Amino acid sequence: MQALTQFLQAAERLSVALTNEQAGQIELFCKELQDYNAHTNLVSDGSPETVLSEHVLDSLSLVPLIKNSLKGKGRLIDIGTGAGFPGLMLAIAIPELDVVLVDSVGKKLNFITSVLGKLELSHSVQIYNGRAEELAHQGQYRAQFDVATCRAVGAGIGLVCEIVCPFLKTGGHAFLQKSLSQCNALSATTSQNADKLGAKLIDTVDLSSQLGKPHGVLVMKQMQPCAAKYPRPWNQIKTKPLF
Repeated sequence: MQALTQFLQAAERLSVALTNEQAGQIELFCKELQDYNAHTNLVSDGSPETVLSEHVLDSLSLVPLIKNSLKGKGRLIDIGTGAGFPGLMLAIAIPELDVVLVDSVGKKLNFITSVLGKLELSHSVQIYNGRAEELAHQGQYRAQFDVATCRAVGAGIGLVCEIVCPFLKTGGHAFLQKSLSQCNALSATTSQNADKLGAKLIDTVDLSSQLGKPHGVLVMKQMQPCAAKYPRPWNQIKTKPLF
């Protein structure tokens, strides 16, 4: 598949080297998503070419950042994973990760459930169908993760941070993917207010040249445990965002 060859070349530009097995897993994933998307809409364009360039490559752009933040194995939680971006792609690209994929929309997680076995990832990927702000108050998830990602959630940055930070261990990192203009616009506000959640904005990464589009990542580090009152119930988060 020519699209796969072009994708692998683009991945190399991101300093992401995939084995033949990993490339095969991604190719299989794209085929399964295209077939599933024909009867249940998960992405606007399910063609392998678009999925690889618009979704998979974006997801893999986090691989070098995550590897730099980890010391060996780690746990990752992906909030609002949708069809598996970026969390499922990161589970493929970084096999030493144990991954939890969270989404409130069951039909999206039904697709992931249908492909986990085929991708041979059932041992390392767990699925949770529900609200992340409720999951964050459960002891087996709160402050249990080295890495948190959030790509699909389009809400305000204060809302996203309030949901994500409680999942992180002290010293853990959150990688929040946004357009470059959003990253630049939000970085000052995030930097000034992240301490409310025990976190700190440590970097704003510009990946535009590698991805060929204006794309950035806000990188946060959990400096101390998040206060127990966060995250608040959804109606409070939405109507009275922290920042």
